[in-house]
Amino acid sequence: MEPQISIIVPVYNVADYLPKCIESILAQTFTDFELILINDGSPDKSPQICDHYASQDSRVHVIHKKNGGVSEARNCGLDIARGKYIGFADSDDWLAPDMFELLYNLSEKHDADISICGHYVVTDDSTEPLYEYFEGEIVYSNVEGVQKIVEDIEIQSYLWNKLFKRELFADLRFPVGKIYEDLWAMYFLFKHANKSVRVWDPKYYYLQRGGSITQVWDDNSFYNYYLAVIDRYNDLKSDGNNTPYHDISKQYLDNVVEYGFNYYNYYIKKGMKVNDERCEEFIGFLKNNINPFFQDNTLGFKNKMSISLLFFNKRLYAHLFKFAFVVLRNNKIG
Repeated sequence: MEPQISIIVPVYNVADYLPKCIESILAQTFTDFELILINDGSPDKSPQICDHYASQDSRVHVIHKKNGGVSEARNCGLDIARGKYIGFADSDDWLAPDMFELLYNLSEKHDADISICGHYVVTDDSTEPLYEYFEGEIVYSNVEGVQKIVEDIEIQSYLWNKLFKRELFADLRFPVGKIYEDLWAMYFLFKHANKSVRVWDPKYYYLQRGGSITQVWDDNSFYNYYLAVIDRYNDLKSDGNNTPYHDISKQYLDNVVEYGFNYYNYYIKKGMKVNDERCEEFIGFLKNNINPFFQDNTLGFKNKMSISLLFFNKRLYAHLFKFAFVVLRNNKIG
């Protein structure tokens, strides 16, 4: 008999954290699940830990594979998942005992394709819920869900605090070789969901470790984040026959430009050449999507000024940004 939920956990070099993660899943009050552990070529004792739990509980299944990254590992899990619903967890985090019972009941009650709960951010100093907006349950239509996921406030692009109907992954897999794959995939999951539901009760414990992929920002990180945002924007904009999506793309443009300037300015701070291919790519996006006279009032004043200066003279823009950055940094130190 197939389980109701398949829980996929990629595993790589997390021997110190993995037992707590696995045990929090095995202790779930909702018991009709399978736990799929994907050992992604981990060089530490994580593979043996996975095998140990598989020998103790028949719900645990382990796949051992060569290292290929978290997207490839999740895809391997999706390929063998049998549950009506799919859940995810990161191998250094842990779950409240009733998390999947809550999410399962929400999805069943509202016939929702995606159910969402809140989460805690755990650091060395504290354990705090990220946000708390309201009590009770809120149900989103397809368009409302897409709106919220691109706003990235009320619904954020995390996999691990959500439960998905398996049909959403029928034609979708995570992009291999990219970082911020959650950001890319989440948009398309919500776009194909007829309905989603969320509560703010925090049930997932996200451990914020220094040195993890999501904590290290470099030129590649900024660039990949920007590419995921651009993919969302282009898809919304291209769906011209769907007026609500097209309207969302107009509202989203200011955020897309903001993310673009984040990575463009990072290059300047690092002393890289502003005629670098990636910088030119962003300028090309602006020229192709921004009216030079800014008739589209969705752009904020800051972005309008930055674009005007960049179009006028990108070297002058770089010099002024460096000057402003140094002044702000010195004032902060002072």
